[in-house]
Amino acid sequence: METKVSLNYIPNPKQKIAHEAVERNKLYGGAVGGGKTYWLCIEAFFHAIKYPGSRVCMVRHHLSTFKNSTLITLLKLIPDAVKNHPKWGHNQQDGKITLPNGSVIAYGGVGTPEEVQKIGSTEFSLICLDEASEIALEPFLFLSSRLRWKLPDGTIPPYNMLLASNPAHGWLKEKFIDSPGEGFIFIQALPSDNMENLPEGYIDNLRKIYPEEWIQKYLEGDWNALSGDNVVIPHDWVMAAVDREITIEDKPLIGVDPAGTGGDENVIIYMRGGCVMDVSANRQQDPMISCGRISRMFYDKNCKRVMVETDGMGEIFLSRLREMGIKASGFRSGSKSSKPDKYYNLKTEAWFYVRGLFEDGKVSIPKDDKLINQLCATTYEIRDSGGKLKITSKKDMKGKMGGSPDRADALIVALWCGKFMRDSSRDFTRGNSSRGNQMHHLLNGSSKDGYGWDKVGL
Repeated sequence: METKVSLNYIPNPKQKIAHEAVERNKLYGGAVGGGKTYWLCIEAFFHAIKYPGSRVCMVRHHLSTFKNSTLITLLKLIPDAVKNHPKWGHNQQDGKITLPNGSVIAYGGVGTPEEVQKIGSTEFSLICLDEASEIALEPFLFLSSRLRWKLPDGTIPPYNMLLASNPAHGWLKEKFIDSPGEGFIFIQALPSDNMENLPEGYIDNLRKIYPEEWIQKYLEGDWNALSGDNVVIPHDWVMAAVDREITIEDKPLIGVDPAGTGGDENVIIYMRGGCVMDVSANRQQDPMISCGRISRMFYDKNCKRVMVETDGMGEIFLSRLREMGIKASGFRSGSKSSKPDKYYNLKTEAWFYVRGLFEDGKVSIPKDDKLINQLCATTYEIRDSGGKLKITSKKDMKGKMGGSPDRADALIVALWCGKFMRDSSRDFTRGNSSRGNQMHHLLNGSSKDGYGWDKVGL
């Protein structure tokens, strides 16, 4: 079979940019109707045709969704001349399309570890993820390691991870939007870029029926307009809190979210009232070393209390800190809420308490992309007919974020701890200086208080 196949396909300008981008990891899309799935299918088919004997992988979170959407698009664009060739094959049970030139397009779901292992048992030369925001980080990383297929003639084709997706908070936003590393690129595609392939009045009709946040997210491609997805703390509230000027209370404290297994972070957050002064995060697995770090911070900053999330390894931290003479309290996420008719557990009550602090402008956080994304991505569900609220489980959040939301949880614990600490009569005002210079200039004079902080207006 000749590798040159004629398709009635003229890419729109954004699709053309995405086709020509040379980065190894390419994310295309960011709104409905932008032609992202068609672009992905074109890339998969062209790669298979251009490189005889190649191996292409195409996946979505659910196999059933892939079959009812992406697969239909793929099969529709493949010419009949190819599908009628005697060497054409399509085994739906195995999820495998064989082209006459010996190339194979394997497809499947990656919603379970078993599915990931099955699809990842093969080496590939191209991997395509449709609606990548639905897919956890782990399958993305695992499949990336499978890009090592050599063509039958011994040559190596260009290896690429291609992703198409609507906007969503999580690992996808962090890796491609907020802090793209070398070899990562995002090409935005809006419905306005693909008008020639959309029905007449498509955008106007959706604007009439979509709520405002959906318009921003799905039509305008705003990766931050996600307040309509049962998000606990809306993105606008979180961003308004970044380096916010607030009154700094005389409530020095530390919130700790100890690392579990699987590469979670140990997070130690030092606060004064609602102001985050320091976020310390690492993957140190030895609790004794971590407790030593907490102890040093506790005494160096003249803190009054430490609160530790006691799920998992937290009990070890709490016991050791108390042995060291540190005033420490435990926070057990699954404990009963003080308002059990409203909140499913203590964690949910704490999150909604913190939501109120953000809404009232009483929190100040650093520009920490991981912390911001974790706060913005945390969602809730309604558990029963009585309207009881429950925060999304850590396990589910870990899949969505590509890691445990440790920084956000440490912040919640710290702010919950501050709720029960008595305010001092002394006030402190946060100045415009950087966090590295946390001592603030006096309004009048330059004396220090007992904690080593500048007195303000005393």
